[in-house]
Amino acid sequence: RKGQPLAESISVPLLLRWPEGLPVGVAADVVAGSVDVAPTLLGLCGAPEPKGTQGHDLSPWLRRGGVGAPAEPSTVGAQFIAPGGEPPDAAYIEGQIGGPLEWRAVRMRRHLLAANLAGEPTRLHDLVDDPYELRNLAGAAEAAATEARLLERLRALAARTGDPYFPS
Repeated sequence: RKGQPLAESISVPLLLRWPEGLPVGVAADVVAGSVDVAPTLLGLCGAPEPKGTQGHDLSPWLRRGGVGAPAEPSTVGAQFIAPGGEPPDAAYIEGQIGGPLEWRAVRMRRHLLAANLAGEPTRLHDLVDDPYELRNLAGAAEAAATEARLLERLRALAARTGDPYFPS
């Protein structure tokens, strides 16, 4: 059950091995999403990306051995969708029926913000100062500017990907 809007739940390690094409023994901590895998593998093969690809090609960064910052992404989205892919009913959204709330999240190197489908922030974590996500800063006055900035990024991501359930 990795359906929680926490970095510990949404983070998945990715291992690549290609001795002829990539430097050996490189360990890198980069914010990337599953949508970046196909463009990156196509980039490593020298193949063009199909039109409409949402992810980013990280192959130039990988070929440099993870040196320097990758051009993209600095932000990655995550979401939990209602079982069956159907639009959730109000009781499910409000958590009155078993299972976690349906949510959308934006993850950056330092912060993670999650919001419900009404666009209201439900979780905000500073992953540097609070790596175990013990303190939820959503709604906290001292984090208001960060919350607003990340919520705007989340709305832009929802608009760019055509999310039909999240307000953009």
